[in-house]
Amino acid sequence: MEIVRLSDGGFLLYFLIIGENMWVNDIKDDQKVVWTGWFWEHSGYAYMNRGYVRGLKEAGWDMGIESISCPLEITQDEFHYFNNMRKFVEFEGKIRQDLYLDPEVVKIIGWIPMGGVPKFKNNVIYTMMESRNAGESFIHTCNGSYNACWTPTEYYKNSMLENGMKIPVHVMPIGIDEIYKKENVHDNLDLNYKVFSKRRPCPEKPTGFKFLSVFRWNYRKGPDVLIKAFLKAFNYKDDVSLIIMSKHAAASREQRFMDAVEGEICQLVEEYGTAESAPIYWCGDDVKHEDMPTVYGSADCFVLPSRGEGYCLTALEASRMGLPTILPNHTGFSDYVSDKTSFTFGVDDYEVCNNNPKWSTWITRIYSGEEFPVFGDTVVEEVAYLMDRVRKNPDECKLKIAAMNKVIDEKYTWSKCIENASDYLYEVSK
Repeated sequence: MEIVRLSDGGFLLYFLIIGENMWVNDIKDDQKVVWTGWFWEHSGYAYMNRGYVRGLKEAGWDMGIESISCPLEITQDEFHYFNNMRKFVEFEGKIRQDLYLDPEVVKIIGWIPMGGVPKFKNNVIYTMMESRNAGESFIHTCNGSYNACWTPTEYYKNSMLENGMKIPVHVMPIGIDEIYKKENVHDNLDLNYKVFSKRRPCPEKPTGFKFLSVFRWNYRKGPDVLIKAFLKAFNYKDDVSLIIMSKHAAASREQRFMDAVEGEICQLVEEYGTAESAPIYWCGDDVKHEDMPTVYGSADCFVLPSRGEGYCLTALEASRMGLPTILPNHTGFSDYVSDKTSFTFGVDDYEVCNNNPKWSTWITRIYSGEEFPVFGDTVVEEVAYLMDRVRKNPDECKLKIAAMNKVIDEKYTWSKCIENASDYLYEVSK
């Protein structure tokens, strides 16, 4: 990622995100809505950006995009669909991405808040936090550069307003794709697993009752709690498996990042497992979006002891696929997690993240000084208990699955999300 320094210092941070494949052109454009952010990878922000851009375009809005450099993980067809909404210019014999600088466009930035954004007809920051509260620098940047903030949950809307947000804050949830239906589960998905167990031999593929967790590997997502709780709850006689679908948070295919994930799993199993422990399976494959219903559909329960979420798409996707969920009730989870919809667990305490070296490789400037939940032995015990409870109580699981899907129907379909966004855009486009 490259910082492009321009003569107008007010533009500095705005161009920070675009990267090296960029050229600035003052030609006016007639695009009504321009969306800036990640588009090509499988992260939550990129999924959010693609979903809203596609939905608004289908609703009749003129859409343009400015893409932040990131790994290409979507299909070529999907890439071409969105790439056609980018603006390009030829400069010195090379085709480069151009920026939409017409002051009459509505500019929506789906990412972390950036300062110094040029003034458009309406500047919207669509963002979220994952810490306990929205931090001071986060609030200051939003107030200084935007007309409004969109965020996926009531939790963070309230946190922003309580901590000094002066601009209007609108709750704009992220829709759950209609692909998440049981009829989209197929039996020809061949995944590459590595099995971790002190007991040998183990089946090459997961067997029995299957617990599933899907996330980008980092300390915030709680892989340490997940593995310790599973090892505590079960032994090999219970016929259960834990499936971890995870790539490193760096989103890189470099072997060193794959090795880092494998090394951490090995270390946790070595320290907390025994020869009697149930097996853990890890898959770091690049799974296509259309294959994700099969990933969820092959499991029996979804569990994610995350230390903080802005929203958490995977929990809602798993619920849509009929899985009971084991989730904490804090941060962005709290908009839909309750004892009625999920098997929930609490928090031992809160800590300032930069006081814990385990956060050091993940924390960015917007989280410096912010608090995240502490998951100690009490939480590990609680998650272990809930795993066993889910396995033994299918009727209780059915009730919670039904309640969670009712919430999704009421709040998290793409049709409702696009309708809400369109209402806002109509208002500011007058």
